[in-house]
Amino acid sequence: MTAASSSALLPWADVFTFNGEAEMLRYRLALHSSFVTASVIIESNVTFTGRQKRPSQLASRILTDAERRRWNVDIAQVPLSEEIRTSLNPWKKEFAARRFATSVIAQRFPRHRVYHSDVDELLDPAAMHSLEVTTCIAPRLRFYYYSEHCPVYNETWAGAIIVNTATKWFVDRARGTPPVMMRAHPGTDLSHARKACAISDRLLGWHMSFAMASDAILQKLRSYSHAHYAGAVTRQANPSAFIDAKVRACADILGRLDVGPIDGAYDGRLPPLPGWPTHPSAPRDDAMKAARMRLRSEAYAF
Repeated sequence: MTAASSSALLPWADVFTFNGEAEMLRYRLALHSSFVTASVIIESNVTFTGRQKRPSQLASRILTDAERRRWNVDIAQVPLSEEIRTSLNPWKKEFAARRFATSVIAQRFPRHRVYHSDVDELLDPAAMHSLEVTTCIAPRLRFYYYSEHCPVYNETWAGAIIVNTATKWFVDRARGTPPVMMRAHPGTDLSHARKACAISDRLLGWHMSFAMASDAILQKLRSYSHAHYAGAVTRQANPSAFIDAKVRACADILGRLDVGPIDGAYDGRLPPLPGWPTHPSAPRDDAMKAARMRLRSEAYAF
């Protein structure tokens, strides 16, 4: 069999970056457990902006031994050179983490379909078992802020990568110096402008951005590579109240995207596992609308 014709038989592995989103971490591991055979969490003890992480931000401190056994989870610590560790450029730490992830994927999962993403980029288990991956795919995700009631209008998300590690395409890129980042954003090695990985025709999951409480959002804004965008939020007299107000209105806290409240978006498909994280101030529907959303979601089939 060729790699293309047999790729649907390859086992799945899940490799993702993590920066303290504890609720999303546990939700992702539970959601993906129906198709993933092993997960590796890529983390460092410092944030991309160079802050020392608190214990509450480390997967190694958040997950219990029982949870790690249940979901077959390993945690890989990013080795940072002194130059990168002390650099004021947060992208150097992020890119180091993503290239390290490629090396981890190559070493641990040589004949797999591997999903590499951030923790809040979720795949739909119903679409994964028979998914063919010839070389790589950038899965198109439904894009939400705060909760399923705040979709980003007129935009889907396709920044993560699914890769077939049994292909020469992947092996060549993993052996590079440095290894290629498995990411499809502008400025990264597999950016869409380079046309390296095709964007999926189908919607294959959900990007649940900022689906957390305001204090956790503030922690993220001060920690991630886009921190320079966040000054308008973090310098507020009461940043948490500012975030709460934006969330109640389904407005982008960073003022970049067109987000709005609605009872259902895209094709109506929601994650099959109830209990996904949301911001506590996000709009909520009455029971009848919520029931309609569930019916639409259940009616959507692959």
